[in-house]
Amino acid sequence: YCDWSSDVCSSDLSSDLQVTPDFMNKMQENPEFWLKEYGKNDKIVSRKQLGERMRTGKLFVISGPSGTGKGTICNGVLADMEGMELSISMTTRSPRPGEKEGKDYFFVTEEKFQEIKAKKGFLESAGVYEHSYGTPKKMVMEKLDSGKDVILEIDTQGALMVKESHPEGILIFILPPSLKVLKERITKRGTDSEEVISKRMKEAVKEISVADRYDYIVVNDELSVAVDTVKSIIKAERNKEIGRAHV
Repeated sequence: YCDWSSDVCSSDLSSDLQVTPDFMNKMQENPEFWLKEYGKNDKIVSRKQLGERMRTGKLFVISGPSGTGKGTICNGVLADMEGMELSISMTTRSPRPGEKEGKDYFFVTEEKFQEIKAKKGFLESAGVYEHSYGTPKKMVMEKLDSGKDVILEIDTQGALMVKESHPEGILIFILPPSLKVLKERITKRGTDSEEVISKRMKEAVKEISVADRYDYIVVNDELSVAVDTVKSIIKAERNKEIGRAHV
């Protein structure tokens, strides 16, 4: 018997306690009294305690072609949902205007990057547009172990590496409405030359070709809708864990 409307599940009570209907009624009326009364019995746990003991954070990996708005979507999710943290990647490229060390990326030299990689310090690492990118393993695992969910925004190559090393990770692919719209978005940023834009479009085609290996695909046609969709995915994945805990 397990009534989740109360703060204690009777299946967690030891056999020396007589779990009668009267006992359960009184416990539901004042669960804290019974927790205190039988506090020496470590079989009795509250729902909060049970969650603290069992909950391990979930890793949500978001990726997609440059210009799809995945960074903006991540920021929207983080602003609206509790218990979420953004994993900060490490890169060897130079900071773009407005980017800050430790907030957007950890900026390091190629030599330092390779040193960390040799020590297996990355959850994943990859070369993108002649630069190296990697996800510091220790930081992510510490957050997950503490019960926090983590959002990781990386390219498709890195995302599939994460899925291989961390199968529990949930992969979400952000798709543009069309390649035409994608090129328009990249061009409007005004930060890339025609040569770079052409290279990004070719890379986009390659990235989209592996979208079917992701757990979810979200089309970013309207930003607010895309953010709400990703939030719904996260809520659904969290509820899966709650459902398993209640079985």
